[in-house]
Amino acid sequence: MALDPSLKGRFRWILKNYHNTLNNMQITKEMDFIKRTVDSFSDINISQNDQSISTRTGKIHQTPRIRYYPNGLLFTNVYHQIEMGDILLIYKYVVNGTLIYYRGVIVQVKHTNTKKHTWHIDSNQFKFLVNWPIFEIVLPRCNRYFYIQPQMLSWATYTFVGKNATRYPIYYSSSRMAQHRRMQNLQMMPNRDFSFSVKPHFNWDCSGSYFMKFIQGLIGENLLKNNNARDLVHNICIMSGLEPDPPGEPDWREFKKSDEETFGVIEFTVKRNIQSENSLINEKPF
Repeated sequence: MALDPSLKGRFRWILKNYHNTLNNMQITKEMDFIKRTVDSFSDINISQNDQSISTRTGKIHQTPRIRYYPNGLLFTNVYHQIEMGDILLIYKYVVNGTLIYYRGVIVQVKHTNTKKHTWHIDSNQFKFLVNWPIFEIVLPRCNRYFYIQPQMLSWATYTFVGKNATRYPIYYSSSRMAQHRRMQNLQMMPNRDFSFSVKPHFNWDCSGSYFMKFIQGLIGENLLKNNNARDLVHNICIMSGLEPDPPGEPDWREFKKSDEETFGVIEFTVKRNIQSENSLINEKPF
């Protein structure tokens, strides 16, 4: 899906302002970055010719935690309890009121105060974000199991931030990180944390290009094909106070709110109105 050049230029201006908010004051921790990112993309509504870009955002004041079973067996003592991530990005492309593309990305934020381009990675969480074995959400409590089986490498993405280390956030998928480290068998990987180093502007996705690719539908899991991933996205939307669209039927229980942790949800919607039916030939859903 090609964006109108003028609309693309206006969105780049929004990205420039977003980067200014990150650079004007040093990022202190992951939660600080999440808040600034969600606030920067709140209530965007721009249009040009027959296209428009709008956003809506939500926050969960208690970072979802999950329990996953690395051996694929439920109800055993072999499991790990970890944080699922920090940000959910959602992309929708709507043509004449019909949803054509629908994608989602789970983002894990990693922050450093040092000048080195090296970040601390939790081994158990890394295994989960690469393999996505069967899991349950334990905070807030949800009596359901999920088995996502994502097809896109960009479904689970790390964001590396730190003003001293990188000027702009750097996005890199967990699967590509595994390939970069030549981790062929993560199940055999020792259960200890490790460090991961990046080289800015060399085969890495900086923030501006990443968001531009995302709102053109080039990044993320196809939620029109992956019903399991779509179900999880709908559940997270409910937690953040956003009504999922298209609607789902999640069953979340009451959860205790806390200001200590924050999970952000950002939904981008690109709409296009086409008058001629012949113009719809290339606008087919997946």
